[in-house]
Amino acid sequence: MSIIRHEIKKMWNIKILAIIAALCTMYFFGAGMSGNLHSIIHVGTPSELLAEINARYGAYLTGAQLDEFIIERHAQLEAGGLDDTAISTLQELSWLYNSWHDTPARMEHYLSQELFEWQRQLYADAIASDDIFALIADMREHLVAEANVQIEQAPIFAANGIRDYDDFTAAMAEFPPITEFEESLTRGHLARALQGQSSNFAGEKLDRLRFMEFITQYYGDGINARLQRDLERLDNVQLTGRQRQRMAEALDAGEHRGTMPGNIFWGMTYYFHHFALMLILASILLHSPLIATDRERGIQPLQYSSKLGRGIMLRQFAATLLSSFLLATLMTATLGLLLARAGVLAYWNHGLTSFPSSLSFAITFFPMTLSSYMLIMAAIGYALCLGTGALAFIVSRLSRNLITLAIKAIPVFAALSLLHGLVLPSLASSTSMQFFTAPLTLWNNLYLATGFAYLDIIIIAAFAVVANLKALYIARRKKRLEAG
Repeated sequence: MSIIRHEIKKMWNIKILAIIAALCTMYFFGAGMSGNLHSIIHVGTPSELLAEINARYGAYLTGAQLDEFIIERHAQLEAGGLDDTAISTLQELSWLYNSWHDTPARMEHYLSQELFEWQRQLYADAIASDDIFALIADMREHLVAEANVQIEQAPIFAANGIRDYDDFTAAMAEFPPITEFEESLTRGHLARALQGQSSNFAGEKLDRLRFMEFITQYYGDGINARLQRDLERLDNVQLTGRQRQRMAEALDAGEHRGTMPGNIFWGMTYYFHHFALMLILASILLHSPLIATDRERGIQPLQYSSKLGRGIMLRQFAATLLSSFLLATLMTATLGLLLARAGVLAYWNHGLTSFPSSLSFAITFFPMTLSSYMLIMAAIGYALCLGTGALAFIVSRLSRNLITLAIKAIPVFAALSLLHGLVLPSLASSTSMQFFTAPLTLWNNLYLATGFAYLDIIIIAAFAVVANLKALYIARRKKRLEAG
């Protein structure tokens, strides 16, 4: 055990640690991460209201609880006077109310797939058309007729003096003063009533048609290329059987009633992506010089001159394993402290799917809380560090000096960086809706490409196991000592 401690001390020397700290610090600032975690997590969300809701109601919110909260806060704001701050809070309350009600509709639209099939056909017809604007005009006329039928059948429109689609567009264009809070909420009800269900999406189709008209005017002669790109992206929204089943389960179980802001999940995965890359870099720098340095200094012949020294490889491998574990613990603790400082841990027991992130669904293959997901991410970090440490041990064993070590370590880092980018992407994919591509999510890149669930986790685990088995084989292999 004393030899193992000695080998760890050789790896964890001040110079190497200073280099690792300097490189990680430069990467941290260079990636724009310093000081941005709080803004990444809280941007675009009424965080103070959500924090109050979380404190009062917990991780999930019912419609009755939301109504109670909004009525209470609205009365408080009116009693205190409607200054700019109060008006901003009323806007956030309206956003919360409409998001809570819109999210199930968005999930139902996605599950139906009819809306996306219609959009695919529209884009294909537009690309083949000689006059896109004429096509848009004909389609609008047809959809307005559908919308008029919906408006006639739904009592909410008659109750608000809306007789046809022209009345609807006029009512929606007249943004009520934000102080008229009930009218602001009514606009959300009217919009949802025209969004439709099943195969009747007149409102949604008109919105998408309006967007296509806008981009046609903007792109001019280049519109066909833009529509072709959009058509290809729409392929990503086609559901597999597993995606459809899991999304329906999430909707039926009410997982979308969670109150965690979507940016919490995005910020956490964003930071883990960068920390994993720093973990790879630190592990290579820390562990790869071990054997190569001994060989360059001519220490190996002295080691092999004793019975105890002839087992040095196994002890150095054990030291590398232990050192990798310590490094992963240190880096994971650092990430945990940053996340805790930004307030992420306040959502520790919250589900990943939530109505504040209705446009960025973080739906995993099975229901998960933020805590369980963070623990899985930590396990991935440990596996990645242990695998990288074993690979660094192998590279060091195959290098005669530090120069050949550097030549071999650079492509190893490049290869591991590619693996890291494939398995741990940092951004969400852009379709007509956004879905997180992080590990275990339904729209993970590897799952979309192969159809195999958990492939990202399997790849990381296999890498760690194979690298360590290979390193163990090399450590145990008896070879004739080459002098010098």
